[in-house]
Amino acid sequence: MATLFDLPPDERFIDPIFATYCDDIAWGLTQFLYGDQYANPYWQEPEKWDGLAFGKAFWRVIQSDSITTAGGTFTTPINLGGGLNAVVLAFNATVLRTLGAVAPATTSLYNERAAYVTYQQERNDGTEEIPPTPLNNLVGSGEWPADLVFPWCWYGPTQRTLTLVNNALVDVTVDMAWHIVMLETGR
Repeated sequence: MATLFDLPPDERFIDPIFATYCDDIAWGLTQFLYGDQYANPYWQEPEKWDGLAFGKAFWRVIQSDSITTAGGTFTTPINLGGGLNAVVLAFNATVLRTLGAVAPATTSLYNERAAYVTYQQERNDGTEEIPPTPLNNLVGSGEWPADLVFPWCWYGPTQRTLTLVNNALVDVTVDMAWHIVMLETGR
């Protein structure tokens, strides 16, 4: 039985969804996805990966509740792969003023208030993956997603906590979306 590192480059199966990356990065992403023991029964047998399954890309979306003015927070647990490994290709968010019942929101651009909302992501083992960062410095808008130069690899069994803090003078709602790839085995 060959191990992942024994395979010469010309015998490595690279999932077609990663074909636009250089060979070494594409092979690393394929290894991460297909080497998931919870998703792939042949996770230790890379010679069987070709034709077994394929990477399926789709969007995971979270919409925050209305986050109140100046200091309001929204915290939620997040696991993009539902316990399975996932590769994040892009991440975007849109910050909109919450429409009040009394006074309608003033017209604004989608991310006009994104600089006033901070995003923090922490694993449940206490490791801070993304320190508190203004949302506009981290992601693209709803029309222009932040395509990641190097995709994020989310280890499936690791739970994360996402925290948003509103520093604006109005209540806001944050729509977030992650473009992810997971292994589709048909099981």
